[in-house]
Amino acid sequence: MDLVEKNKNQITNQRHPWEEVRFEFFLKKIRKYVDLKTENYILDVGCGDAYFIAKLNEIYPNLICIGVDINFSEHDIQKLKQIHSKSKFELFNSIKKAREHVPRIDLILLMDVIEHIENDVDFLLYDIAPIVEKNNAIVFITVPAYQKLFTKHDVFLGHYRRYNNALLLSAIQKGNLAKIEVGYFFSSLIGLRILEKVVDKINPSRNIDGLANWNAGTFTSKLVYNMLLFDNKLSLFFERMKIKLPGLSNYIICKKITINE
Repeated sequence: MDLVEKNKNQITNQRHPWEEVRFEFFLKKIRKYVDLKTENYILDVGCGDAYFIAKLNEIYPNLICIGVDINFSEHDIQKLKQIHSKSKFELFNSIKKAREHVPRIDLILLMDVIEHIENDVDFLLYDIAPIVEKNNAIVFITVPAYQKLFTKHDVFLGHYRRYNNALLLSAIQKGNLAKIEVGYFFSSLIGLRILEKVVDKINPSRNIDGLANWNAGTFTSKLVYNMLLFDNKLSLFFERMKIKLPGLSNYIICKKITINE
């Protein structure tokens, strides 16, 4: 969860079903490229409240997980370690500080990060690609999809843009990275975002809430979780059939560029 969505003094471990299902989706993807049962170093850039790496480390305690978020204060770091007490990870407020504390990096996570950066290509080129080149690391990137679906919620979150496969491919290629696979997920949420776009036009002064304000009961949360889980299972099924469905989110998995690329 992005720290902008949550009052820093009220960080809790309550999750939105969207976050839980996104974790399950990418856990399957990560297992394809990284041996999670060995001592691998995972760098989560823009880790927010550290939910992803905390849960990853809880499942695979042998992983060395490092989170980076420029918004971290020392209070945030201590609070998050208390909340995720079952996990072991280190948190920093810059990539430079994080790299000084680890011998290598095997996997980089950029989960809904580069849409927050005005010059995403420079960030990939100068901050991420050198790490990938030195360590032969894999990079997982997720972003919101389709610029036509840009709404007030994107403004609230500080997004500069939304992406599609072509724009995402262009960004990583200019950023000196090579594609392994690219696609969409959360297909069922496109309709809701179109509705939100319509509501924005009807009521431009409406208030915007983030994931942190999810307060539905157990039954509703479980229902939404199962619906989104089915959505992602369907996406993965069609991927295996070489059919790429559209979705509200984009992902791309990258590696270092070789001579032939």
